[in-house]
Amino acid sequence: MLAVTGARLFVHVSGLRNDRGAALVALYDGEGFPDHPERAKHHGAVPIASGRAELVFDEVAPGRWAAALLHDEDLDLHMDLSRVGLPLEGLGGSRDREWRLGLPRFEKAAFDVIPGDNHLALRPRYLPGT
Repeated sequence: MLAVTGARLFVHVSGLRNDRGAALVALYDGEGFPDHPERAKHHGAVPIASGRAELVFDEVAPGRWAAALLHDEDLDLHMDLSRVGLPLEGLGGSRDREWRLGLPRFEKAAFDVIPGDNHLALRPRYLPGT
């Protein structure tokens, strides 16, 4: 029997409003997406340069995945919220269009990872006035 090896996922983040903090990306295979980072199967944080960040995830099992992105401007490892519960930092994830009206379900944000190299483009959204 041939062993299935993991795929490699290159994540390209653009549109970060400044170079403060880090870009945090979490990959989920369904459970806990998107608001339980402790349930992510893969996660990474990288510095930002010129409004961009690049992450590489090795050994990602081929299949359905969803990605969540946080622009953690103050490096406290969580989304900062206003007094009324609105996000103060940028967030987004896979299948960007589904993130326009809040956090999507896994099925709406899922994408396929196949054996070999895969690429995913992410762009955060920021609420006006934050």
